[in-house]
Amino acid sequence: MSATPRPPEPDRTVSPLLRLLAAVMLLAPIAGLAAHAAIWGLLSHEVLRTYVYGPWLKAAVILAFFNLLGSFFHYRHTRMGIDIASRVLTYLWLLSVLLLLHLSRTGG
Repeated sequence: MSATPRPPEPDRTVSPLLRLLAAVMLLAPIAGLAAHAAIWGLLSHEVLRTYVYGPWLKAAVILAFFNLLGSFFHYRHTRMGIDIASRVLTYLWLLSVLLLLHLSRTGG
C-alpha cells in the first residue's frame, strides 16, 4: 500500500487589516444599539419622531445592511467567529429600528 500525499493545509492567517475590519463591523452595531437605546430611554418623544422620520434612521438601516453584507463576505473569506457575533448584533440593531418605528407611532 502506498501512502497518498495529503493536500497542503490552507493558510488560515488573517491580515491585520481584516482583523481591524472585523472589529469595526462588530463595533458598528454596538454603537447603533447604544444610540437607539439612548434615543428611546433618555430623549423626548419629539426627538424620537425627528430621528425616525428624518434621514438618520434611513442612514442607520443602510449602514446595518452594508454591515450584514460585509460580515457575510468577511466570514466567507476569513472564517472568523467575530463575524457571526457581528451579524447577530446587526440583526438586533435592525430590530431596534422596528421598535423605534413602533414607538414613534404609538407615542411610547
